[in-house]
Amino acid sequence: MRLILILFLFAQLFSCRNTPQSIATLKLDAINAKWYGRYVASKDGKQVNLISSAAHGGFSHMDSLTIKVSTAKGSFVYLQIEQNGSILPNQYKIIGDTISKITLATKGKNTTWLYKSSEAHTGPLYIHALEAKDIQSIDKGHLTKIEFIGNSITCGAASDESNMPCNEGEYADHHNGYMSYASQTARNLNMDVVLSSISGAGIYRNWNSEGPTVPQLYEYMNLMDSSEGQWQATDYDPHIIVVALGTNDLSDGDGIKPRLPFDPNLCIENYVSFLQKIIAWHPKAQILLTDSPMVTTKSRDLQNCLHAVQKKVDSLTISQHKIQVFYYKPMMPNGCLGHPSVEDHTIMADQLTAFLKGKR
Repeated sequence: MRLILILFLFAQLFSCRNTPQSIATLKLDAINAKWYGRYVASKDGKQVNLISSAAHGGFSHMDSLTIKVSTAKGSFVYLQIEQNGSILPNQYKIIGDTISKITLATKGKNTTWLYKSSEAHTGPLYIHALEAKDIQSIDKGHLTKIEFIGNSITCGAASDESNMPCNEGEYADHHNGYMSYASQTARNLNMDVVLSSISGAGIYRNWNSEGPTVPQLYEYMNLMDSSEGQWQATDYDPHIIVVALGTNDLSDGDGIKPRLPFDPNLCIENYVSFLQKIIAWHPKAQILLTDSPMVTTKSRDLQNCLHAVQKKVDSLTISQHKIQVFYYKPMMPNGCLGHPSVEDHTIMADQLTAFLKGKR
């Protein structure tokens, strides 16, 4: 009898040691995961709001992954998924405040990254939970950090016709923050990226209005208003900050609303003031100013402005680094509404990647 009991206990011990925990499907609440970009936990602590274009998070897991997502009532946003190094062919359109389930049926060990394709103004992307076997959040805190501050081009707005043609749907149907030149550049250089970008916004005036401009909206977490609190810029300390503003300031607007000619002095004044704030937050960061490849007849006006800003800020000796300026090769944009297409963004990313590699 004693021998039988010993054999039974031994069998139980052996069984426990060889039963992997990954057999059970685990639920990972989004608020317990690691996220990158502009994001905030909801006030009730039940989900995470991915705010900015290309805000993202990554997960390792076994077999299938189920993602629970939603957006605000009456809104829609797009989710782009990258799995095992390859982008999935279709973006997922998330509509309304009812929680949707997306299940990726895969086998074996997988690495999956979730990216918000839409910009902040389109609406929030709420991630509620993720379910998979042996799921773990990916920490990439060791990477060099780069922040892009810009407008619709930096958002990846009006670039992608994969959801529907340019002449169909709404403005937000053609966004692709994952494929924006900013996101592509960061991936090319293996950097962690934050996109602080707003369609239609400028440095001293917007595409068709006097404001609020990027310097006025930048400090809001959601790039719109105070409803989600302040963006704690010092909590994210980028090594490189790329500022791509001025295209909307130079714009003629809709051609209907009265608009004064471009004022280079206001452009320079507001640019310098904004950079002073950024440098005060990030005195060790390398600041890079860029023009736009789609500003053609007025390219010289913007470049003159950036050159003057560079000279003025450097004279103030408030940064540990000299301001850098980068000019794209002019292009005829092939996206929607006169914007660069996804292919154009790749060209831009290749140019910027080569420049940044040369500075490292």
